Amino acid sequence: MRVLGWCLLPNHWHLALWPRKDGDFERGQELERRSSSDAQEILYRVFESVTFAMANAYELRNRRAGEDNRRQLFSVQLELFGKLSAAWRQRTRVRLDEVLSRNPFRDVDPSAA
Repeated sequence: MRVLGWCLLPNHWHLALWPRKDGDFERGQELERRSSSDAQEILYRVFESVTFAMANAYELRNRRAGEDNRRQLFSVQLELFGKLSAAWRQRTRVRLDEVLSRNPFRDVDPSAA
């Protein structure tokens, strides 16, 4: 998904996404609904998507043979969050550590292929 834009309102926000290919989701389909009256929570959610998209684009341009692509992706996303907020960086670190506890990095030796 590509982020087209977002709108922050007093008690909720909207995020407009563009699918990468046909069939990613149906027109008008709601993928997720969250609500919050906390502006920091709303901004965190917006920048979670933005930093993920930026980190993903970086990793695609700088892919390393044999390395689990999440190594660079997660590292860059944490770096970006660190420029925004130390608390947001830590929150993201905890979430990514949970992901890795269930699905550890899986690097592959490129010479073994």
